[in-house]
Amino acid sequence: MTSLSIRGLVFGVSTLTCLAAMPGIATEPENEKSINDLEFLIGEWEGQSTFLYPRDEDRSPAHETVQVSCAYVLKDSYIQCDTAWTNADDRTRTFRLHFNHNQLDEAYQVLFIYDNWPRHVSYLLNYDESKNAYIGFSEFEDAEGGTGEERVEWRLSDDQRELHSAEFNHLETDPDGFWANSFEFVWRKVD
Repeated sequence: MTSLSIRGLVFGVSTLTCLAAMPGIATEPENEKSINDLEFLIGEWEGQSTFLYPRDEDRSPAHETVQVSCAYVLKDSYIQCDTAWTNADDRTRTFRLHFNHNQLDEAYQVLFIYDNWPRHVSYLLNYDESKNAYIGFSEFEDAEGGTGEERVEWRLSDDQRELHSAEFNHLETDPDGFWANSFEFVWRKVD
C-alpha cells in the first residue's frame, strides 16, 4: 500500500467515526424496533374466544377455550406461539403464529398457519399509540369468492398479563365505513 492510499484510508475512517459520533447522525437508531418488543408474548397463556356472526342474525356466537405457548425460535429472530382452540363440542383446532420484526416495513410481521384450513394469514402489526393497540390489516377472499379486508386490534393490559384481540371485516359488498366485529379473544398469562 502506498502512503497516499494509507492516508486516504485513515482520513476515511476518521471522517466516518466523527460523523457517527455527531448528534442526529447515529449509525443505528436509538429506538429501533425489534422482536424483543413483543417479549411479553413469551410463556403460557389460556383464555377464551368468540366467533361472532354479524351478517347472520339467526346464528349464535360460538365460544372456544384457548391454550397458548409462546417461545423464541430460529436464533431468537421469531416468536412462535402454538395454540389449541377447543369448542363446546370438544373439537380442537390448532394453529401456529409466527411473529418477527419486518425491518423493511418497520412493523411486526404476523403469520398464522392453520391445521384445518389450506391457506395462511399474514399481516403487519403496528403500534398505534392513540388507540393503545397493535393494529394490523389483511385482505381475504370469503366463502363465496368475494373479497374483503380484515382489521385486527391487539390490546395488552398495563401489567402485560392479559391480551385482548378483536377482528373486524369489511366485505366489498358492505357499505363504506362498515366494519363488522367477527371474532375476539382474550388470553391470560399463566404463572
